Amino acid sequence: MNDENCQTLSHAVGRRLRAIREEAGLTADDVARDAREMGLGWYRSTVAAIENGTRDLRLAEALLLPLVLMTSSAGNLDRPLSLTDFLPEGPEGEWVQLGPSAAIAATALRTLLTDPVNLRPYAQLDTPATRRIHERWSRPEFASRLNEALRLKVRQVSAVWPDASIGQVADVEQQSTGDVERKAASKYGLSVNVVTIAARAQWGRTMTAERDARLTDRAEPDASPRTVQALRGHVTRQLLSELAPKLEAVAKAKEDN
Repeated sequence: MNDENCQTLSHAVGRRLRAIREEAGLTADDVARDAREMGLGWYRSTVAAIENGTRDLRLAEALLLPLVLMTSSAGNLDRPLSLTDFLPEGPEGEWVQLGPSAAIAATALRTLLTDPVNLRPYAQLDTPATRRIHERWSRPEFASRLNEALRLKVRQVSAVWPDASIGQVADVEQQSTGDVERKAASKYGLSVNVVTIAARAQWGRTMTAERDARLTDRAEPDASPRTVQALRGHVTRQLLSELAPKLEAVAKAKEDN
């Protein structure tokens, strides 16, 4: 990273605000007035300070900013705006300072908001911690272990959900799970994430969600707690039976590693 090609996040956002304001044909007074109508205590001097990079945007202000400019009665903006529009797009080689010891490539900044499961932007993040990580990852022994782990995960996912995209897998891994997933994982010696992915491939949702849906369909409204508990156990065993072929395939892929 070259300090000459690095700007602070405040300056970068301020420049984008000025560019969009001018595109919309708005003055700083217009933006300040519209911001006040949104509940923000802005004045012309506030807008000027933000555009000059001498005042940081608070989180609430950043969230409301696209709406302020889109709903202005004085402007003529003919396109929708989002928070990412106020972040710099580049060019290549330009960096944005996030803190005293942290910077990120300008081309990667928007991706952090638009694609949170995409890890590529983090490879363009320059901080003391990421420098240590990059140094560690560059070691042959670490790269070898990482490649083995990735190959195993690819084989396990392919065994239960061959056409899944990386985004779908990442989304499923973030879904909440419960005791039924943990029991299945323990039975087959797999991770809870792999069980959740297999369930998504089988039913389009987690095992917990599928169990609860079936339980709702089958339990009588006036069923006693004991009856519901027995039915829950029956449904759980049924789910495990239906999912067994996929989980056995994953377990075999793990053994073959």
